[in-house]
Amino acid sequence: MTKELQTCVEEGLTDYIFELLQASGQHHKHIAIIGCSSLCELRLLPVCFCYKCPVSSIQRAPQSHIRWFFLADDIEPVVAVAMHALLALSTAQKEFSSRFSLGLEPLIRVLEHSLHSAFGNVLRDTLLVLTVGLFNHPGLIITATQAKRLMLHLATLLNQFCNLLKGHSISNASGYGLSPETLNATCSALVALLSTTPCCTRQHPDFPKMLLEAVTYAIMCISEDKSYSIEHGGLKSSTCLLQAAYIFYQKQALEDANAANCSLEALLELCDLHLLYVFTAHIDRVKDEDTFRTIFATLSVILQHETSVSVGGLAKKLALSSWFRLTFDTMARFPSENLKQTAYFFISVMIDRLTSSGRLIRAALPYLPSDLNDLLVLFEEKGLDDLQRTESHQAIIAIFYASQVHDNRSNCLASMLKNVFSSGIYCFANSQMLSC
Repeated sequence: MTKELQTCVEEGLTDYIFELLQASGQHHKHIAIIGCSSLCELRLLPVCFCYKCPVSSIQRAPQSHIRWFFLADDIEPVVAVAMHALLALSTAQKEFSSRFSLGLEPLIRVLEHSLHSAFGNVLRDTLLVLTVGLFNHPGLIITATQAKRLMLHLATLLNQFCNLLKGHSISNASGYGLSPETLNATCSALVALLSTTPCCTRQHPDFPKMLLEAVTYAIMCISEDKSYSIEHGGLKSSTCLLQAAYIFYQKQALEDANAANCSLEALLELCDLHLLYVFTAHIDRVKDEDTFRTIFATLSVILQHETSVSVGGLAKKLALSSWFRLTFDTMARFPSENLKQTAYFFISVMIDRLTSSGRLIRAALPYLPSDLNDLLVLFEEKGLDDLQRTESHQAIIAIFYASQVHDNRSNCLASMLKNVFSSGIYCFANSQMLSC
């Protein structure tokens, strides 16, 4: 299946579709219908797709794909099938991305057009194709004008969703040509755009402001519709976007610290008052590991921002809100190595803000178990002459100490703390920790 798609891309089918999209703004009346028999057999594409194009473009198309052409004026259905074809071809990521630069401009034009039409599937497919192309083309040169236009369209779309969800649930949005998949795809496309757009404010003077507005709309969407945030992946999508925006502004701070820090504080407020509120209020309904891992990773990015005074306040608030307990409960629910790595790293940067001993957790991270009971068993093991065990004990002490001092309302580690403080090994381990 993938081999067939790779062959089609290598034979120039993707280039041809991009040429057709590029010609869509011109007033040609010739419609080419292109069939792709091998993909039809795989049922990946319709029997044919068509698009308005000049005869000269038809002559340049791969001959094996051309069937016939005729005159027509209505291009809406044609664009829908063309975008469906591109979405299928984009699964051949490496080959597709190598040709994506040819399609960026026409895709932006299709996105602009689909914002004002009722073809919701075209909008979704365009966003997905843009995401694949931008993410997998690290050498792509995107101009300031293209970045601004794309940002404007994505922010406009997020604003439309935000306004719609104030009076309707996401399940009823399809009647307006919108869907949860389209909203998630919008966030993903914006994350992809940030991965390729330089943070030079001289070239993009309006870009940072538009970005903050777009992130605000995305976060407001999960606040307005809890069903979207939990059941349709909205929490994960908006969190990924907030993380990408935070990294963008951190880079921008190297050029314009004052403006970037204002944006960072605004993102921090959005995270604290809205995103984390939705997450903790509905945590029992979050069923996928990826969402938890995304939340922990985003908080780690924020807490590592050393120049922000507010970040220290966020760390204390998280500790007082029993996030030590929440993190260990999550590791118990999803006992995977990937989650364990992300969760312990989050604990370490939170402890860095609380007691400046997070390095001890990072040093012992490979040895620390996910389960709290196993953690206590490891702590009670004797033989401190072993370096690995010593590092593990120091890390456990750092976690227990920060939890006891800053999370005294939680019963998460209370019973274990009795064992820790009554253990003869505590004094040694604690002295070692403080001397590091």
